[in-house]
Amino acid sequence: MEAIKGYLHYEPDMHFTQYGKAVTTFTLYELSPYEMGNGYKYKVVTWEELAEHCFKYLVEADYVYAKGYWKARSWRKKDTNELVTVNEFTAHQIIIDNLDGSFTNIKDKQEE
Repeated sequence: MEAIKGYLHYEPDMHFTQYGKAVTTFTLYELSPYEMGNGYKYKVVTWEELAEHCFKYLVEADYVYAKGYWKARSWRKKDTNELVTVNEFTAHQIIIDNLDGSFTNIKDKQEE
């Protein structure tokens, strides 16, 4: 299992598969929101209960640690038949750095 960290670029996006599984995607930048153009960015995917928690509790500019694995996904565009390959990080654990020396596992977060 690997780990990545960064600032959340935009609010997470959630949708459901045809089988009813929640999927949330978001982008992490390794630099602060004010330096975004100069660093690495990571596409992160979460599934099911973790996806719902990420959608509900993550907000733009949160500093996040993600544990999971890298996966390459490929498909062909319908209109041009061009092969597209995307590397994405499938996270199994998300931890928010509260920037005050404390951390919150997103699954432990409660309604405020």
